Amino acid sequence: MDTEVEVSDVAPGANAEVETQETVETTENQEATTEATEAPKELTLEEKYRKAENKIRHDREKIAKARAKAERLAGEKASLEAEIAKIKAEREQKAAPQKPKMEDFDSVEDYVDAVATFRAKENTQQAPKEAVITPQQQQEQIWIAQREAAVAQQAQEFIKDNPEALEIVQENADTIDDFPQHIKNVLLASDNPTLAVVNLAKEGRLEYLGYLPPEVAALEVQRALSQGGAKTAVSKAPAPITTAKGAATGSKPLEAKSGKELLKWVNS
Repeated sequence: MDTEVEVSDVAPGANAEVETQETVETTENQEATTEATEAPKELTLEEKYRKAENKIRHDREKIAKARAKAERLAGEKASLEAEIAKIKAEREQKAAPQKPKMEDFDSVEDYVDAVATFRAKENTQQAPKEAVITPQQQQEQIWIAQREAAVAQQAQEFIKDNPEALEIVQENADTIDDFPQHIKNVLLASDNPTLAVVNLAKEGRLEYLGYLPPEVAALEVQRALSQGGAKTAVSKAPAPITTAKGAATGSKPLEAKSGKELLKWVNS
């Protein structure tokens, strides 16, 4: 009878020892491979140069982008500030009282009342709260208001006889309004401000008047009046400003003198 040898007859634990040995060897091989992979590679001089050059280029690109962004934001900020300033100016302009225009009223009386109200509001807004109006200043304000009313009445009569004057006055209203007060006073003190304005405008010298000192402006106004060219209305000007009681004595300031007084003063 043949004898059969079974696999189960192999000594237990022999396969386990073989597997353990193979695992150890595999682990050692993996560690050796990892160490070989992680070992830093020594760069050549050319490679180091290229690497540094790439980093510099990358940094420059970042700086350029940051600078472009800063410039864009600065432009947006400036644009917004300009828009805000424009809106603020428009609001202030709307809030500010607008000087009345003669053509907007049916009668001289209504126009004079509107001008007086405008002047009162304007003086209240512009004058500092702590400022004290002297008697001379108060008298000057009264004289200006009275003279403006008289000139408005005179202008209406003058325009009736000289229809072309209305268009000339209206075309140059802004120029006259921009005159400094001492030039306005010189015109107001003249015998016929409307005639002076019309003749100066025809000569192209009206705007030039605003840059003259009072005494020279008075001469220019008197010269314009002497040109004639229109029917001269009789002046109904209030008496020139005089020194207020209690104020210092002496000659009147130039802006308070009438045109003829200024002309006499210049020739003296």
